[in-house]
Amino acid sequence: MSKPDIEKNIFLCLTKTASATLDEIELKIKCEKDDLAKTIQSNIKNKSNPLGFILEDNKTTPNHYSIEPTNYDTIHTQIHNYLKGIDGILKLYFNVSLLYEIAAVAPLFSISVFKVLASPVAE
Repeated sequence: MSKPDIEKNIFLCLTKTASATLDEIELKIKCEKDDLAKTIQSNIKNKSNPLGFILEDNKTTPNHYSIEPTNYDTIHTQIHNYLKGIDGILKLYFNVSLLYEIAAVAPLFSISVFKVLASPVAE
């Protein structure tokens, strides 16, 4: 099973239960224990990996894993930033495409167009 599939199955498994051990997750998603352990370790939320989606309760033996609930504001901010980034990429793409079209049609005019498009766009 590929890593993205394991991550998806872990997420689906943990959304259906409050917490689960490594063995319980392994039984539900049917993958190699080593692959599962590596995937869980790389997705545990901690100081070095604040974007991880798995919480680890190491106060119990064996360790229990769960998903951190996310509030609406956090999701809204992440989506807003994502859309802002996509908008910037699209603007850059269309500006470059426009430059190539203008340069092909009017080579002398393209120098002034480069200056205009290189200047920051006011929002």
